[in-house]
Amino acid sequence: MELKVLNKLENALFSRSNPSHVPTSGRLVFHALIGGAIISLIVFVLQMTSIGNGTVEIIAGILLAGLFGYMGYKCLPAIKEFPGWGGRIGYVVYMAVLTFLSFYLAMMLVMVALLGIFLYVIVKVFFGGSKKGKWKVRYSDGTEEEAEEVGTGICGEKYVSTKDGVEHIVP
Repeated sequence: MELKVLNKLENALFSRSNPSHVPTSGRLVFHALIGGAIISLIVFVLQMTSIGNGTVEIIAGILLAGLFGYMGYKCLPAIKEFPGWGGRIGYVVYMAVLTFLSFYLAMMLVMVALLGIFLYVIVKVFFGGSKKGKWKVRYSDGTEEEAEEVGTGICGEKYVSTKDGVEHIVP
């Protein structure tokens, strides 16, 4: 997948410095989004463990440095195409800013997704209602009969009705 808008922006910014420039930011930003989402999930899981905050921050810093290193490695051929140091430094800064922004966007999207899942579970648990279930009623003589749930009492007991219309209370 490729973000063509970023490729057009990159061409507009760097085509004067290097006329033979081939844009790479559209593809690399998508890689940074995926990497940022993975890093955010790893940090989220690590924060739920008994590992200290300092250790989690060090791990997050190493992972983020790895993401920046990967992005630098992938855009190295495009950096080498620039004739002078000014174009190279400008392109590196451009890619670093795009990498950071895509990481930040991915982190926010992961947090919004986790919040959405949390709210969905809360709504399902408290406002989902109960499904009418099938029950089996066993009589003292050992026979069993299927019954359908017809209601719930104030204390949570279930009212079930057999096929012949007899109601039973299930605690």
